[in-house]
Amino acid sequence: MNPAKQSFEKAIRYNPEFPEAYLNLGSAYAGLENKKAALRSYDQAEEIDRSLREVNFNRGLVYLQIFTPLAEDASKEQEIEWSEARIERFMKSKAYLEKYISDVGKLPKDDPTNEYLKEIDTLVKEYERKIRRLKKKLERAAKQILRLSQVNGRVDHRWNSNHAVIAALEANMSPKPERFYISRNIEQVRSVSR
Repeated sequence: MNPAKQSFEKAIRYNPEFPEAYLNLGSAYAGLENKKAALRSYDQAEEIDRSLREVNFNRGLVYLQIFTPLAEDASKEQEIEWSEARIERFMKSKAYLEKYISDVGKLPKDDPTNEYLKEIDTLVKEYERKIRRLKKKLERAAKQILRLSQVNGRVDHRWNSNHAVIAALEANMSPKPERFYISRNIEQVRSVSR
């Protein structure tokens, strides 16, 4: 059990109207990477004291720093969805940090908020480039598979384009054309050079 979390929970039991205890409890949850509990604590702090400016700063950090990592065996499509979700989280983070700046007014020199905003802008651009690259890769693979699946101008119905695209990408398809056959059992995929 986290001693900081226990201390703030104890403070809340003694005085449930103490907003800083909820704010600090949220920070303890954020340190434990429990995003939902952290955000819930920040909401409770704000319910008690709407003028508590640090709530938006802390929310911004939660959205920036806590996320579910991408599974190692994720497909390219899952990687695109994950990257899009990360961009959405970055934008939420940015909105909270900008609200914090507007509430505070002029920031002290040692305040890191502007650095976080620059980091978010950089990360958003990086993930947008990554998504474009992945989508282009998927599109090229789909076109190549559609072209290769046509026999004498007719589509060979043994092909299932979704699974073929995934198989092509998971096999790290090289620029030189290869044919990918999908057996009746879609789980089995083999690559045969042309």
